[in-house]
Amino acid sequence: MNPTPATSALDIRVLVVDDEPAVLESYRTILDAHSSPASELEQLRARLFSGHVGGTPVARGRAYEFATTYVANAEDAVEAVRVAREQGQPFEVVFLDMRMPPGHDGVWAAERIRAADRDVSIVFCTAFSDVDPAAVAQRVPPEEQLFYLQKPFHVHEVRQFAMALGFAWEVRRRARAA
Repeated sequence: MNPTPATSALDIRVLVVDDEPAVLESYRTILDAHSSPASELEQLRARLFSGHVGGTPVARGRAYEFATTYVANAEDAVEAVRVAREQGQPFEVVFLDMRMPPGHDGVWAAERIRAADRDVSIVFCTAFSDVDPAAVAQRVPPEEQLFYLQKPFHVHEVRQFAMALGFAWEVRRRARAA
């Protein structure tokens, strides 16, 4: 499995993990469609946010794209993160299903992902309301890089999480380099 390489400084590298093929397809429709020629909304967003993002020039008509990798289980997610780090193209955001029977769950994967990459933001996605965020945060620190998204999710929620967390990742990276 080879993570999709970033093609420019403004690509946001995203890993999507879900055991349901229909949910993976929903993500693919949301994130890959965003990387295609800009819709009217995306053109407006590019005009509003053109200039500089975190010191990086942003060309009019294109503010960002998603370089996305899709996997269907926790083990493949951990491996994808490991390979991406080795290739110097770490993921910035992981959308991670909480429950993926019959294999390991999302918290198991998040613990190993966080051990491999402290910088990645993790968005837990679940249709269940019995998740205890405090217990998860104890197992997968830092808490400020853990987020939750209730299924079924809205197209804009996924895009906004991916974009905002990708930009936050870049800001943290630049702050460490300074």
